[in-house]
Amino acid sequence: MLTPEGQVLLLTARTALNAAQQQHLARLLSAPLDWERLSRAAWGHGVAPLLHRHLRQQALSELVPEPVRTSLERWAHATAFRNLKLLTELRSFLLAGERAGLPVIVLKGAALAEPVYGHLGLRPMVDVDLLVPQQALPLAESVLEHLGYRPDFPHACSRRAWEHHYVHLAYRRPGAIGPVELHWDLVPPYPRVPFQLNVAQIWPRTQVVTIVQMPAKVLAGEDLLLYLSLHHFHHGGETLLGFCDVAEVIRRWGDRLSWLTLVRRAKEAKAARVVGYTLWWVREYLGAPVPSEVIATLCPQATIIDCWRQRLDGSPIPAAHLIGNPWARLGRQLLLLSGPVFRCCFVWQSLLPSASAFSRFHPLERSVWRYLYYLLRPTRLRSAGRYLGRLLGRHWG
Repeated sequence: MLTPEGQVLLLTARTALNAAQQQHLARLLSAPLDWERLSRAAWGHGVAPLLHRHLRQQALSELVPEPVRTSLERWAHATAFRNLKLLTELRSFLLAGERAGLPVIVLKGAALAEPVYGHLGLRPMVDVDLLVPQQALPLAESVLEHLGYRPDFPHACSRRAWEHHYVHLAYRRPGAIGPVELHWDLVPPYPRVPFQLNVAQIWPRTQVVTIVQMPAKVLAGEDLLLYLSLHHFHHGGETLLGFCDVAEVIRRWGDRLSWLTLVRRAKEAKAARVVGYTLWWVREYLGAPVPSEVIATLCPQATIIDCWRQRLDGSPIPAAHLIGNPWARLGRQLLLLSGPVFRCCFVWQSLLPSASAFSRFHPLERSVWRYLYYLLRPTRLRSAGRYLGRLLGRHWG
């Protein structure tokens, strides 16, 4: 059974509430709540701006203690300010890229804030993510350099290692509020994850939306749902925000979605389990209108959903202190991965330093002993002990 704080979080993790949901929210807020825990969880899950919006729209702010109300208001204003600054950086890049003839697809937060959430302050953003063709990467880098951005790598060998293990490069500009990440693919190379997305087929299917008062390309609805599901899974499926993204895309573009197309592309990407579980979650806990036959087709093994239902019925929302915990992340990922090879890969990536992290050492410092020191240094062992202790400690509710 969900705690009242958990019910408030799930109820407000959406952009709009119907009359019955508004009444339910008012009843929940009228009862005694642990407001400190609720505000901390809302911030950790990235849904504090949505909570603040519903409290303000329903004139329920007077039910909230003054310190919590003030902090929620500050978080909401800070989110709107940060997003505005990031979208201004995006606009500059899109204008420069258009002049240079650079094809660009806007990804993640920038593609969701205005077109899906309807307001740039409701969906927190950390950076600007863009997809460009791999052959156009030098042109994209020259556009960024012209705007004052520089690669976020200490030396060239770090870049080579990062390109080998990842599918994006980060760039920063002095004074900018966040980095710009250039992607040339949507999933890491095949040896790391079993998923496969054909980016060449994604480009012709893009749709044009309005972002910062100018046209921009974003992924088609089916491709967007597939990518958001995989991206959320890759980051551990820990936060409500990732599920909220999927639910809001379904609500906003549901009448234009082809569920058969989504099922086919999920199977082609070898991601049927992940997409099926994500759609089940947003239907079960966020009320997204997902047809039952779609979930049954993607997850014919009912034992997977039944297992997750047993694990989540008591607490479908991970506790705020478990966000970023690699042990908790593995517990959510491994069940949806088939094959021992990929399970071992995820364990390695989650608990041990990656090759890209090791590559950031100066070339003269690289050795087996340096790697072992990096792996077994006291601060890392203490951090691992804290993570394990939190995992074994009290969960939400």
